[in-house]
Amino acid sequence: MPIAAPHLLRQPFCPETAGADSYPTITHHMKQTEAVAAESIRNELLLHVRRMTRNEGLAVAKTFYAELFSRCPDLGKHFAGLDLDTQATKLWNVLRLVVASDGDAAGLGEAVNHVARRHVLRGVKPQDYTAFTAVLIDVLAYSQRVVPPEQAKQIWSHEIHAVTSMILARHH
Repeated sequence: MPIAAPHLLRQPFCPETAGADSYPTITHHMKQTEAVAAESIRNELLLHVRRMTRNEGLAVAKTFYAELFSRCPDLGKHFAGLDLDTQATKLWNVLRLVVASDGDAAGLGEAVNHVARRHVLRGVKPQDYTAFTAVLIDVLAYSQRVVPPEQAKQIWSHEIHAVTSMILARHH
């Protein structure tokens, strides 16, 4: 069986002469490889979202609201009197902005301020975000077939929590 990374074994390891950080070369390489693989999976998932049609995105957003009201009926009060098609469009637009920002939260400033102001006016409390984000992450993870749902949940969790933290920091 061939060695996966033979270039890492070219230099002999001698504990007596090696520095404290000499041995972790293979471990470091493995961590770098895992990080590259994780970034590749993230990019694949975000590219999938960029390629989604408006109708596909709105279907995901509508699924989210149906699931939210099913799991957390008490959050429905924040949406009383609002048109859910309009809400789905707003959610889809924000998700597209998050994906387009490619991890650069600074580019989301005005959009985040707008969402935060709307949420404050509707009486959304910081604790409401916990249920909201959990349902959103689940729906986003399971509404695609690009990457395994558990990996998608990790990626979306990172992306959504970054935005949620910004919203909470600005208006709550």
